[in-house]
Amino acid sequence: MGSYVYSRRSWLWAWANKTIPEDSKSDAKIVLAHMTKRRVAGFDHEELFVDEQDAWAFASLACYLTNAEGAYGGGEGDMRAFFTFHDVEILPRR
Repeated sequence: MGSYVYSRRSWLWAWANKTIPEDSKSDAKIVLAHMTKRRVAGFDHEELFVDEQDAWAFASLACYLTNAEGAYGGGEGDMRAFFTFHDVEILPRR
């Protein structure tokens, strides 16, 4: 979905991040298309200056719009990357 940098209070959408493979940007692009179609201001900006709570809200919105099963935010140090996940399969214990 995107990444959040604490020191900058900055969210960068995955669709704008050139280091992310195109096939990993689909959910972020769905959010962009949805919000652009509804003319919601700001969602077409590559980078937004928000707090971490907003980053989680963006991930939640993506889950809702894409029927994802959940979101994960993980990182180290100053940055956290946010992902949505689909088609979760729980495997039996071995």
